[in-house]
Amino acid sequence: MFGNLERARDLARRLMPLHPGLKVLLMSGYSEEEIGKFVQNEPGTAFLQKPVTPSLLTRKVREIFDSP
Repeated sequence: MFGNLERARDLARRLMPLHPGLKVLLMSGYSEEEIGKFVQNEPGTAFLQKPVTPSLLTRKVREIFDSP
């Protein structure tokens, strides 16, 4: 349904056991409402809706790195 986003999430799921503490930022033009539970409850994974400004991207990356 979400194409590249699904492949990215699946890749992240495969890499996380190999790299504990890996943090993932998924980005899509779909709204967070459309994505809904697709990215919800994915440990170490955050979502950002496109289009995104450089400052928003910077804040989100900082938020991800600062999270446990």
